Amino acid sequence: MSEHKVSKIEEFLKHNSLRTIFQYCNSLVGNPTAENIEALKEFLLVKDPSLVGKHSVPKYVSRLFILLGKEGFRILEDLVKVAPGSIYPTSILSTIYAASQGKLLDIPMMDNNADFVLRPEITSEVSRFAQESLTNIVTESLGDADRFLTLVQFVYQETTRAALIDRQINRSIFDIVTKSSLRINEKLLRDFEQLINVERNEEAYHEFLQNNPCLIDPLASKIFNKAKLGIEHVTDFVVKRLDNEYILVEIEKPHSKIFSARDDFSSEFVHAMGQVLDFQEWVENNVAYAQRQLPSISSPQGLIVIGMKRKLSEKQMNKLGRFNINNRGRLRVVTFDEILEQGQTYYENIYFK
Repeated sequence: MSEHKVSKIEEFLKHNSLRTIFQYCNSLVGNPTAENIEALKEFLLVKDPSLVGKHSVPKYVSRLFILLGKEGFRILEDLVKVAPGSIYPTSILSTIYAASQGKLLDIPMMDNNADFVLRPEITSEVSRFAQESLTNIVTESLGDADRFLTLVQFVYQETTRAALIDRQINRSIFDIVTKSSLRINEKLLRDFEQLINVERNEEAYHEFLQNNPCLIDPLASKIFNKAKLGIEHVTDFVVKRLDNEYILVEIEKPHSKIFSARDDFSSEFVHAMGQVLDFQEWVENNVAYAQRQLPSISSPQGLIVIGMKRKLSEKQMNKLGRFNINNRGRLRVVTFDEILEQGQTYYENIYFK
C-alpha cells in the first residue's frame, strides 16, 4: 500500500466517528467492485496507532469480508500474512475462528447498541469456508516463523478470555496441526490446479510434485528425486510410502498426449511405459544393490503421470482403464487432473468428515 493511501486512511480514521467509518465500510462491501474491495482491505493494513480509541474497526472490517462468501475468507487469508502490528492479525484470526465455530465475532457495545452495524449471518456454508481458511492459515504457518508467532499470539489471546476457558481453541488448532502434517490443503490444491491448466515445461510439474509428494500418494513418507538405478537409469521419482512400499514414477506433462488420432497409445506414452518397465526390471535383477540406496525395496510399483482425463474420449478412457486393470496395480497410469481429484477427495475426507 502506498504512503499516500496510508496517510489518507489514517486521517480518515483519526477525524471520523465510528458511525461514519462503519457506514463508509458498509457502502464498500455493499457494492463489491474490485476498487471498493481494495479500499476495504486498506482498513486492515494501516498501523495500530491510527486506531486510538477505535480498536473495534479491524474486527468490524474483518467481519464485513464474511459477506463476500468464500472469496472474502480467501482475502482474509492473504491479509493475515501482511497485516501490521498485532491488533489487525488477531482481529482477522478471531473473525475466522469464530465463524469456523458457527459464531459471529462479538464487538462489545457496538453490536447491541448501533443501528448502523451489519451482522453477517453465519450459515453452515460460511462456517465451512471459515474452517477451510483456518486450516490453510495454520498449515502455512508451520513453515513460516513469523506467521507461526502470530498464530501463537492469537491462541494466547483467545485462551485468556473467560468465554474460552474450556480451551476449545487449543483443541481446534491442535487438530489442524496434527492433520496438517499430511500437507494437503486448499491452497496447495488451488496452486496445482492453476499449474496444470497452463502449458509449462516438464520441469515445472516435476518440481511441484517433488515438493508435494502427497499429491502422488497421500501415504508418501519420502521422495527420492532423480534416483539413479545403477549407471543405466535415472528415475523422475522414487516414492517411499508409510507402509514401506516403493513407487517408481515417470512424469510427463498435462498436455502430453496419451493416445494418437487413431486411439492407439501415443509415442510419449509408450516411451514413458518403457522407462518404468526398465526401472522395475532393473530393481528385480539388482535387489541387493538397489536396497543399499532404497532400503527394503522389492518388486516396486510403477506409476506414469501423463495428460489430462478431461481431454480423453469415452473410448480412450475405457482403454486406459483396461490398461490399469490388466496391470493389477503394478504399473498404473494417472492423469494430472486425476491427481488433483484424488487430492481434493482426500482433503475433504481428512478435514471435513
